Amino acid sequence: MSAIKHYTEPDMDMIAKAFPGKAWAYAVSYHNVQVGIWENGSLVFHDGYDPAYLSELRVFDAARELRWVRADQDFLFRDTDEYVGAVDSLRKLVMYGEKMQEAGETWTRLDEERGGAYFFPQKLSFAGIVELRLEVRDFARFNKVEVLRKGGGYDEDLVFDGRGAFELFDTAFSGFYYLKDGEETEVKL
Repeated sequence: MSAIKHYTEPDMDMIAKAFPGKAWAYAVSYHNVQVGIWENGSLVFHDGYDPAYLSELRVFDAARELRWVRADQDFLFRDTDEYVGAVDSLRKLVMYGEKMQEAGETWTRLDEERGGAYFFPQKLSFAGIVELRLEVRDFARFNKVEVLRKGGGYDEDLVFDGRGAFELFDTAFSGFYYLKDGEETEVKL
C-alpha cells in the first residue's frame, strides 16, 4: 500500500482519468452533506460545489473510490485501487429519509422526520420505495504475528506460526440501492 498523498484541492484531472464516464459523488462541506454525480468532466450537486468549504469528497463506482479529506489547509488523498492484496467485503447501510419527493427534473429530496434533508441525483420518488441504501466496501488485511519457537531461547529468530490479527483499515462507498416490494435494486447512473 502506498502512502497517503497531499493535495491543495481535489484533482479533477485525476477523477477524469479514473472515471471517464459517470460516477457517484459524495461531498461533506462546512454547511451540508450532498450526494451527486461526476459527469462530463465536472461534479454535479443539487446545491453546487465549492472546494473552499469542502471537508471531504468521495467519487466512486462499484469497483473504485477516490477520496479527499481536509487536513488543515491541505487534502489527504487515497485511491482504493492501491489496496492490492486487501480483503474486501460488502455491506449496505440505510440512508435516512422517511419522505421522498421530486425536486426538479432529475433530483429527489429525501426528508427526515427530525428535520434534515438531502437531495439524490435521480428521481426515486415513485410509490413503493421503502428506503435508500448505501453500499460500502470494508477493506481489511491480515497482520502476521511472529513468535518465539516453542522451547526456543530469547535470542532465536521469531517465526510465524499462523497467529495474527485481522485489521479493518478503510471503508469505501460503492453504490446505491433501493428497497421496493421487498426486493433490493441497484440505482444505476
